[in-house]
Amino acid sequence: MTQIELDRQLPGGSVHNSTLVGLAAAVGLLREMTNGHPGELLWMGSGDWAGSPLPGLVRQALAGPGRPDRLLVLIDGTCRVAEVAPWLDEPDPGRVTVRTARRLPHDLLIVDRHAVLVPAGGGADEPLLAVVREPVSVRTMRGLFGTVWGGAAARGELSEHVVLGEDDVKQRILELLAEGAKDAVIARKLGVSLRTCRRHVAEILLELGAVSRFQAGAAAARLGLVAARRAVCDSP
Repeated sequence: MTQIELDRQLPGGSVHNSTLVGLAAAVGLLREMTNGHPGELLWMGSGDWAGSPLPGLVRQALAGPGRPDRLLVLIDGTCRVAEVAPWLDEPDPGRVTVRTARRLPHDLLIVDRHAVLVPAGGGADEPLLAVVREPVSVRTMRGLFGTVWGGAAARGELSEHVVLGEDDVKQRILELLAEGAKDAVIARKLGVSLRTCRRHVAEILLELGAVSRFQAGAAAARLGLVAARRAVCDSP
C-alpha cells in the first residue's frame, strides 16, 4: 500500500507518522497502547479479507486476558463471515455487537481513541499493518465509523426491499442532501424507512469521504454529481 493510498483511506489528516508492523508486533502494540485492557475496539470489515491480519488480531484481542469492554463490528453484508471469522457467529451479547452495511470501503480497526490499524500489504506469511496515531485521522475515522454504525442493520436485517434501483435511490438522496433535506424528509419522499434512509446516507458519506450530511451535499454539488443528474433529467 502506497502513502497516497493510505492518505485516501484516512481522510482528515496526514498519516506520515504511521508505522508498519507485523501481526505479532501489532498484538503487543495494542496491549501497550491500552495498558493491556482496551476499552473499545471498532472493526470495519470490508469483506476483502484475503491476507488481512485484522480478523486474527481481533480474535486474539477477544481471547486474551485483557479483552475489550466493547467490540463493535461493521461487516459488509455481502461477505461470507462464516468462512473468515466464524467466531463472530457466537458473539458475547454483553461485549460484542455486529451490524452489517453494504459496500464498506475499508478494512480497519480503531483502538479506543489511540490509533487506527489498516492492512498494508506484506506477504501471506507476515501481513503488515499500518498503525496511524495522528489525532485528526483517528477522530475522522471514528466519526465515519459512527456515521455508518448509526445507519447499519443488525445481522440478518439487510434485505429490506427498495422499490427504486439502489443507484437511483442514492442519486435522489444526493439531490435531497444538496437541497438540505433532513433524513425524515428524505425517507418520506423515497417511501423507505428511516433506518434504510440513514443506511444509504452513511454509505454516501463514506463514498464521498464526508463526515456530515451538509459536507456530502456540498461535495456532490462540487463534483457535479447532482448537476449531471439534473441535466440528464431535464434534457428532452
